[in-house]
Amino acid sequence: MRELNGDLLANFDEVTISRGLQYADRGAVTSISEGERGVIARVQGTRRAPYDVHVPFGRRPYAPLDPDSAACTCPVGVMCKHIVAVTVTYYGDAFRSQFDPDEPDDADEAAADHEQTPAWGRRRTIPFPVPAAGPGKKPTRNSLLEDLGAVMRTPARTSDTVLPIESAGKPRAYSPVEEILGPPEVRAAATGERWRLAFMVSDRPREEWRYRQGSIASDDARRACIVPALQYIRKDGVPGRVEKYREDRGHEPAGSGAEALLEKLAIDGGEAPLLLHLDYLLEHPDLPIYPMGYDGRGSYTMTLRPARIERIRIAFLPEPPEGHGPGDIHVRPVVRIELEDGCGAEGLLEAAWVDAWKGRLVALAGNRWLGWCEGDERLLRLVCRISTREPILDRGELAELRQKVEAERSSLVTVDLPYRKVRLVTPRPQPDLLLKEQADGMSANLGFRYPSEKDLAAEAKGGGDEWIILRRDRAFEEKVGRVLGALFILGDKRIRAENRPWDEPGTWRFRGGMGDFLAACGEELLSRGIGLSIGDHSRRLAGTGERLQVRVSSGIDWFDLAVSVGEDLDLPRVNPDDPLFARGFVRTGERFIYIGAEEAGKLRRIIALLDPSQRSPRVSRHDLEAAALLQELVTDRPPMELKRAAEIARALSAPGVFAEASPPHGFRGTLRDYQRAGFGWLSFLAENDLNGCLADDMGLGKTVQALALVQGLHGKGTAGASLVVAPVSTLQNWKAEAARFTPSLRTIVHHGSGRERDTEAFAAADLLIVSYATLRADRELFQAWEWAVIILDEAQSIKNPASQSFAAVKTLKGRHRFTLTGTPLENSVIDLWAQFDFLEPGLLGSLQRFRRRFGALATDKPDPERQRLQRIVRPFILRRTKDVVEKSLPPREEVRLFAEMGPRQRAAYDALKEGYRARIVEAIRDRGVTGCGALVFEGLLRLRQAACIPEQANPSLKGLPSAKLELLEGVLEEIVSERHRVLVFSQFVQTLKTIARSLDDRSLVYAWLDGSTRNRQEVVDRFQADPRIPVFLLSLKAGGLGINLTAADYVVIFDPWWNPAVERQAVDRSHRIGQQKPVFVYRLITKDSIEERILDLQDRKRALAADLIEENPRSLLSLGEEELVGFFS
Repeated sequence: MRELNGDLLANFDEVTISRGLQYADRGAVTSISEGERGVIARVQGTRRAPYDVHVPFGRRPYAPLDPDSAACTCPVGVMCKHIVAVTVTYYGDAFRSQFDPDEPDDADEAAADHEQTPAWGRRRTIPFPVPAAGPGKKPTRNSLLEDLGAVMRTPARTSDTVLPIESAGKPRAYSPVEEILGPPEVRAAATGERWRLAFMVSDRPREEWRYRQGSIASDDARRACIVPALQYIRKDGVPGRVEKYREDRGHEPAGSGAEALLEKLAIDGGEAPLLLHLDYLLEHPDLPIYPMGYDGRGSYTMTLRPARIERIRIAFLPEPPEGHGPGDIHVRPVVRIELEDGCGAEGLLEAAWVDAWKGRLVALAGNRWLGWCEGDERLLRLVCRISTREPILDRGELAELRQKVEAERSSLVTVDLPYRKVRLVTPRPQPDLLLKEQADGMSANLGFRYPSEKDLAAEAKGGGDEWIILRRDRAFEEKVGRVLGALFILGDKRIRAENRPWDEPGTWRFRGGMGDFLAACGEELLSRGIGLSIGDHSRRLAGTGERLQVRVSSGIDWFDLAVSVGEDLDLPRVNPDDPLFARGFVRTGERFIYIGAEEAGKLRRIIALLDPSQRSPRVSRHDLEAAALLQELVTDRPPMELKRAAEIARALSAPGVFAEASPPHGFRGTLRDYQRAGFGWLSFLAENDLNGCLADDMGLGKTVQALALVQGLHGKGTAGASLVVAPVSTLQNWKAEAARFTPSLRTIVHHGSGRERDTEAFAAADLLIVSYATLRADRELFQAWEWAVIILDEAQSIKNPASQSFAAVKTLKGRHRFTLTGTPLENSVIDLWAQFDFLEPGLLGSLQRFRRRFGALATDKPDPERQRLQRIVRPFILRRTKDVVEKSLPPREEVRLFAEMGPRQRAAYDALKEGYRARIVEAIRDRGVTGCGALVFEGLLRLRQAACIPEQANPSLKGLPSAKLELLEGVLEEIVSERHRVLVFSQFVQTLKTIARSLDDRSLVYAWLDGSTRNRQEVVDRFQADPRIPVFLLSLKAGGLGINLTAADYVVIFDPWWNPAVERQAVDRSHRIGQQKPVFVYRLITKDSIEERILDLQDRKRALAADLIEENPRSLLSLGEEELVGFFS
């Protein structure tokens, strides 16, 4: 034993000092660093996990370390050999100069330098001290970066060491090969819940088996055992978890085989070696047997199936040399088995554990099979010992093992090692910093990536006779670590690391965030060959200085994109919302690429154009605005189709340029400036084989602009008749307007029982007008004809894709398609999809895909999907409002008048509300929101009726006064007394009848129009022409479309509707072109009732109108439980 002079280790015994010196000699101290309070190190002991050692500084000037006060995480804890090893390693040559060890020969020195290094993707901690500021000038950031570049440019060490296996010499004093394959050793003979009986097998018995007559012989190996267990049976009869057997827990009767095995195990004390009962298990292969997990419970996913082992192969894995002495390689045997054909197992399976006795072997493979075989007892014992002990073999023992097994010439057990030599290779590693976000900043951990043995073997010249094993280039690792440590701790204030001695060597912590680190030195590190990984090793960061290259190719319906920056980017997997994206770090798949902030901005614009529903990066050819943006960004020569689409997009982005369009020949009348622009816009779309939606505000003359389009196309020789589909209430208006503005067109109204039943009438017409109802009835007749232009008036009539009207218009064939509507959206964005599926099929994708992307757009914050939808449809929609284009219209003032319910009405309303609230809450709890829709709608309807006319909600409330009716009577009396005329709208026909009785009582003359009115135009004309009729009662839907009622200058909305667009349609019957007086709109609201909730919902619907054409309300059942129940609060 070497003796240590001085009293630094005086309190340690000689054995501990001797073992500590051996640990230090063989390099067991894997990392060591000096901090403010002492030395922190890690020592590889007998266990796999290293021990942590802290040796504090002492007070004696000649001995700054105080090993007597040191602490270790080993079982001893203090005054141990690991503390000695750290102390000796810390002082280095100062202590070793006191010793005179033998100089190692060249082969031993080369082998001692070797250390097994994993293949690509695995990392090792770097054992080097944290750099501290030395004497002299403090290093600067630039000087440290220059030092780092110099280290990375140093040539790699190329010398390899070849160690022949067969000439390894005599094995170590102890050899598991010699122990097992040597002369046989003579040993003495040895001896409310539903549960079902089961069994578990494990290689971890409760106690070691001792000598027992007739049982397995005792040795040091741990025996595989079988124990009884209980398996839980779930209520559905499916077997569940497996737990240890308990006598106090009853179980269901099991088969005779299971019960007999339980008795056998009871005789053995409740646990027995598995091999004792192997024959019984093979006779009963259906027994419920499960492998035992580490928690003592069985893995119950699948029972173990016995299967015969056809072949056992002993393979080897290189083992790091820490703890096994210098000068040689060390390998760990691995047992792999091949099972018989037909059992379901494929290929080689690694054995979880193996047990052998008297020429029989059993192994757990794949956690599913219980493999077994018979063979030479010594060979099987060897396989068992290798599996249970996992002995570490040196080069000599490896050669001996192969020689002895091959000498046995067994077809059952083979050694899988075809090599005759081992080549130790020291390649240049790739430094890699693993960056991770922390709660108080971030950390950077340095590791090194080495090439795999497979890659090196492909380059080797040994002809396949060499086993390539990597070793680490420690000198290079330490140089890189020292320079990076100085750079992080001393180099730059923006990324200065905290110098914490207890941190892992090669690990630095920063208070700044990931973005600050990458912005400060990310590009510099990448350019000098230091790899960066974000979060985990798979997210590697690659650096490039190239600019984005955008290529566009034209397909039938798409523009396909390819974007590269040194390499092609996987655009669908790039996330522009990543916080690092704005700083120029782009993640594509599992990698990061640095492209700079400017190029990242361009890439963000490109990604915003893509259709996320497509697997490959592409843009629809109908997405005109996207085409215009792409033309600006494309670096290669763009296709002609892209240039043409961009030109069209730029023209449509400023529809005011069409104001110079002149009315077509044959058009009678004068078009206002905005109407000429609308006509020019429609004509431009038709000339470019595009379709669109004229969504002008109600009363701005959409009919006139559409007639001008039909006249213009007819004058240019467009063959065929044009078709107008409109609501029944507007058919006569269309006929009258056509006769006035386009008298040269032969116009036919296809309506009524006397209409033609064949297509001969179509050939004789230039313009055919039909209602939606008639189109549905004559669907086959209309779909057989090809129309020059198809125009849908009040196109919100096809808003429901499941409706018959939508199905009917989809069957029509026409060269040009246009829709007219003042409310493109009434209920949801699905209304918009229905119109565009008629106008430009495929532009918005399938209904299912559209609903998934846009069905629930946000209304209270910017929504990227809403912006994308707006960009797609904007070129195809032209919308102007009265406030902007029609300055000559008189002003419109809207007023809300509130009615206060009396005590009796209030009591009745509250009782009705509480009753429905209780029922709905219970229904939602039982069936969910979507499962109680009928009850919700019924409750809302009854509350609305009770707020207006109580007796309509419940006949038992007949005679109860209505506060709102009394308010209306006063309003009408004042309006009529001042010789004004008024339109009164209500959702409920019964409400209108109640109002009519009130008017009859006061002898007021009124007109009436609801859905059952047949002579609609006659009623409208009589009101318009006769000032003696001061009041017009109209149902909200029947009177809200296609009629002009400019004779009235007051409008009363008696009961509010959920959708403000419907109310606006009704108001615009009066406030439209031709109105000469200011228009006053009164909305009557019952205070503290459901109607105030309706007003809140209307306001939220209006919030999205300015962004996306019109309205984007959510359906009532999409509001959520809390919001929905709020209507009844």
